[in-house]
Amino acid sequence: MVEKYFGEDIEPLGQSFTVEFDGQEPMAFTVRAVVDPLDEETSFGFRALFPYETLRLLGDTHGDGMDDWASYTDATFLLLRDEDDLSDVAAAMGPYITLQNAASHDWPVASLPLTPLEAMASRTQEIRGDLGGGPPREAVIVMSFIGTALLLLACFNYVNVTLATAAQRLKEIGVRKTLGGQRWQLIAQFLAENVLLCLLALGLGVFMAHFVTTPGFNDISNLGIEADYFGSIALWVFLGTLLLVTALIAGAYPAFYISSLRPASIL
Repeated sequence: MVEKYFGEDIEPLGQSFTVEFDGQEPMAFTVRAVVDPLDEETSFGFRALFPYETLRLLGDTHGDGMDDWASYTDATFLLLRDEDDLSDVAAAMGPYITLQNAASHDWPVASLPLTPLEAMASRTQEIRGDLGGGPPREAVIVMSFIGTALLLLACFNYVNVTLATAAQRLKEIGVRKTLGGQRWQLIAQFLAENVLLCLLALGLGVFMAHFVTTPGFNDISNLGIEADYFGSIALWVFLGTLLLVTALIAGAYPAFYISSLRPASIL
């Protein structure tokens, strides 16, 4: 917005401009602050913020409901001096419930709960209006379950393929055991090969997710999902854990089974 109306060479702070709201008389404002670009995941998306009293100045069309309990608002924010005051503030909400229900008989209010700001994203299914942001918790659980099920199915398929193609390496295993190779060495070799294969698969999966599936999903869902590969340590911890767990699940049984075969029966 700053670049759009003031360009890159003008200091925006202290600059004046006028805004016309829905055919009202133009109103003058002064730029008091400029916000850094917001993350895509933020729940507070906006292009410009105006003083709340602007609604009252606009008159009949916008401001009449500011003092009317029958009107609706997206949210009210409370800044507490101390977290220990939370229970006292919650207990003091009773009179406001009475005022609200007296003004709106068709939609009675049972309670006025207080939700911590940092918990808003995880409780988005309980918040209506523009402040919710993010998908419902149920959708996240279902998508996570589907992803886990597909990953386990791929692991089981890999185990079957590995056992089916093990016959091509039986002579190698028999010769190595005859020459003094230990079983733990064979297990370590098979697991290392599997970790390398899973690492290549993970790299290919991240590449496809970044350039193919995530942009396509964003096009149909308009969620703006984007992975922070260079700024999120948690993402790399997750990918590393996923790599090791997948490699063990998919490669442990073939490694222990094939390495247990006797040279005499193989050769």
